[in-house]
Amino acid sequence: MPYKAYVSLKAILKTLYRVVISHKHLLEWTTSEEAEKQAKTDVFSYYNQMAVNVLAGIVSIGIGFLTVSPTAVFLGVFWAIIPTIMWYISRKIENEQPIDKLNDKEKEYVLEIGKRTWSFFETYLTEENNYLVPDNYQEDRKEKIVPRTSSTNIGLSLLAVISRL
Repeated sequence: MPYKAYVSLKAILKTLYRVVISHKHLLEWTTSEEAEKQAKTDVFSYYNQMAVNVLAGIVSIGIGFLTVSPTAVFLGVFWAIIPTIMWYISRKIENEQPIDKLNDKEKEYVLEIGKRTWSFFETYLTEENNYLVPDNYQEDRKEKIVPRTSSTNIGLSLLAVISRL
């Protein structure tokens, strides 16, 4: 039985019991936000909530061995490990910033490249060039600038200016 169906069935039965038999705790309720906060997110709680799946898996494995059916054994194993898979794909992903993965030397290197890249755009993205960076610039030979541009260079210029803001 899926977890949501289990929760719904539990809520229905609890409500019927309180309304028809006990007449107590009739106004007791929990918001979905509170329920999410209280929900356990460890692998054992997934197995607890999906116990029917695990039981079906064990039965299927047993039937598979008795009838020599690899399909039944495969399905049984799959059902038995489903809670682990659900726990794994449902866990919270820690959002670590990419810059936090770099050490100090690497951060220095990236900043230096950024400064040099911006320096290029700052030098050649001028009114004399109609605010278009040159298509061909040779740094290692005789300094020569070709007065044409490309759509790629225009895009790079826009990104450079936006990233500088």
